[in-house]
Amino acid sequence: MLIRGLAALLTVQSTILQLEEQWRVAQYTNDAAAYSRLLAPDLTFIGTSGSLRDRADYIASRWPVVSSRPVTIATVPNMPMAARRHPAHGHRAPDLTAR
Repeated sequence: MLIRGLAALLTVQSTILQLEEQWRVAQYTNDAAAYSRLLAPDLTFIGTSGSLRDRADYIASRWPVVSSRPVTIATVPNMPMAARRHPAHGHRAPDLTAR
């Protein structure tokens, strides 16, 4: 049971980190197709000014322009990321990415 739970946790962590990476690249490249794939159709985005946008408005607001074709990137710096279960949702899961 413990092994199965740990495997499920690792799968969830891996999925979250993959989605974070896809989001980071989408922001870096202003990729409209990636935004559409990653953002929920019923998204409500609240800007820092308090403005509300749906998914289409959010994608359209990306500056300078949103490209629907992928862009090749040689390197994109990134900080290491880790996914952990929030303590409010039960026991604290160990940080499996710690070295």
